[in-house]
Amino acid sequence: MMMEEFFPPLSTTTMVGNTGAILVEKSDVVKWLEYNKEKKEEHIRNVGAVLMNLSSRALSRSIVKAILDPS
Repeated sequence: MMMEEFFPPLSTTTMVGNTGAILVEKSDVVKWLEYNKEKKEEHIRNVGAVLMNLSSRALSRSIVKAILDPS
């Protein structure tokens, strides 16, 4: 699961004497955190760029519409 569900993948090893526990390298966790932080920041920058391109009037209409018809 750690190799397939996480990107970048997290490599694991089992603990000697406790095969139910896994060890994850700190460096892998740090890489995963840094990658995902950058992806989140990229997404926020993209949303910000879209919002900046909207005129304030169009943005106001969108907000009013969202409030009046949230579906």
